Amino acid sequence: MTIRRKNNSISYELEATLHNEIKYFNGINNLEQLASVINSNFFSNLPVVSRAMLSNWIYYPNRPRRSFGDCFKINKVKASL
Repeated sequence: MTIRRKNNSISYELEATLHNEIKYFNGINNLEQLASVINSNFFSNLPVVSRAMLSNWIYYPNRPRRSFGDCFKINKVKASL
């Protein structure tokens, strides 16, 4: 099953800071893939982070988030034409 991308010119970058170690992930196509990257790399594939949670983190950055969410920094990257 392939996941449809709504906007081909946007991708996401993830910077995770855990225990004074920084990990970078880039070229992530959509929020579902971003949730999968976070859950598989940091939560042993448990569904801790959802697509809706990530959407709130990106589009409403001033709202409070769970304490574990503060170590994840997500950037939207627009492709240059």
